[in-house]
Amino acid sequence: MGRLEAGQADRLEVPVIAAAITVDRIRLFPVATDQGIQQTKEMKKYFIPSIITVFVVLSAIFLFMKTSAPQFNFPVLMAGNVIMAALSLVTFFIVMKQMGSKPDAFVRGVYASSFLKLFICMIAIVAYVMINKPHVHKPSLFVLFGIYAVYSIVETTLLSRLAKEVK
Repeated sequence: MGRLEAGQADRLEVPVIAAAITVDRIRLFPVATDQGIQQTKEMKKYFIPSIITVFVVLSAIFLFMKTSAPQFNFPVLMAGNVIMAALSLVTFFIVMKQMGSKPDAFVRGVYASSFLKLFICMIAIVAYVMINKPHVHKPSLFVLFGIYAVYSIVETTLLSRLAKEVK
């Protein structure tokens, strides 16, 4: 073999690179397919109404508690419900952004959103305790943690179902 000119070297590398990329390897790269876009739209059809349903059901429970158990702090419970519903929707959009990326990016998105929700909930609860120090109703705090648990369970269930469908 003799010396190659600059133009010949470029021509020789192209077939080697093209042969290295097979159909199986192309699947590793995130590609927006019609099926993926359709699944995302279908998930929006399930996720957002599910969160709204959880919000409405919890609001109805709190309204019932307002009359039957007035010792609970109704404005705090409703504020917690609103905050968790908003955070769940934000979480959904964070995870949907990660959906086209690698699977580990999806998991990072779920973890980041869960940490964000937990952190904001803890800040809100500490603020409530600091503001109402002498009149803190401890069962209301446990209900706030219950709100967090309900939204987290619903959200995790729906997002894990979405992750299985996208594979």
